[in-house]
Amino acid sequence: MADVGRLQLGNIIAPDRECLRDAVHVAVIPQVNTSGTRLLPGQGMPGGIVDPFLDVFVAPGERYWLWLIPGSVEALRHHWEHPLFPNADLPAAVAATVASAIAREQDDDDDFDDDDSCSGCY
Repeated sequence: MADVGRLQLGNIIAPDRECLRDAVHVAVIPQVNTSGTRLLPGQGMPGGIVDPFLDVFVAPGERYWLWLIPGSVEALRHHWEHPLFPNADLPAAVAATVASAIAREQDDDDDFDDDDSCSGCY
């Protein structure tokens, strides 16, 4: 998979630029539509866009996936960090369960490389 920054997602591809198909990880976070109006698939929101693959509007009060702006995630290890969505937003029970599972996985995996848990991921 390619480096999202190198792909320059969110920009028009220059006609003279050689590009091949690729794959990328996209950070997503569940959100609730608190806007008071319906949201469109792909609509720009602070930090990203409404799930572009929806085939319906998101009504006020409904939950949806917010796709974060490519390259805006500060750290990625299948657990990402973003300044608009601090980890404190995770329910404590979920955070404790995830931390416990990660600790068990690390204890069970003698080959675990603490610097590269997702070799090749972007």
